[in-house]
Amino acid sequence: MHGVDVAVSDNHSGLREAIAKQFVGATWQRCQFHVMKNLLDHAPKKERENVTAAARLIFLATDRKEAERRYAEFMARFAETAPKSCVC
Repeated sequence: MHGVDVAVSDNHSGLREAIAKQFVGATWQRCQFHVMKNLLDHAPKKERENVTAAARLIFLATDRKEAERRYAEFMARFAETAPKSCVC
């Protein structure tokens, strides 16, 4: 393939290495499904619904600045109640 700008996958190191070698210059992005799965796997059951809603707001941001603002809000909101979701 030629002209690949962005490659999306899970965080498998072999995939990331292959993408870097085969699609030189392409940006790698972790897929939203796997991000969400990891967030929820690490969230306490009582916070899963809230973590889901807050993460979706980040994904739905219309630009990078808004996504970064929502990400900062997510981190502040869940630092104590879902700390493992803040570091996965």
